[in-house]
Amino acid sequence: MGGTTIFFDGQFWTAIAEREGDDGVLRLARHVFGPEPGTPELLHYYLDVLGESRFLPGGEPPKAKARDKRPDARGSGRKALDAYKAARAATAEARKSHSSAERREAYRARYEAAREKRKLKKRGK
Repeated sequence: MGGTTIFFDGQFWTAIAEREGDDGVLRLARHVFGPEPGTPELLHYYLDVLGESRFLPGGEPPKAKARDKRPDARGSGRKALDAYKAARAATAEARKSHSSAERREAYRARYEAAREKRKLKKRGK
């Protein structure tokens, strides 16, 4: 079994050649033509380039294999991020309510101290 498909991938003209290996595995080779190939370029490809092409075994994409190895860890990053954000929000809320009361008390203490200082200054002491 074997065949060649030539197509335009949006930028270049590309050829994908298929060949069944000795072990029964489908092997693929890719060749990029660049601009639209004419008859001489296609003839050169079929007679010279195709025979020298390196056919690699086709199969599942590497990223799909990596995903299948960790089915239990799927989505764990999002859960960890959500937990981190929730803990951070709780800490910020506690700090906010605690800090505003402390700030108010500190402001009142400074205000009272300045008021007493003004009173003493007016009395000449």
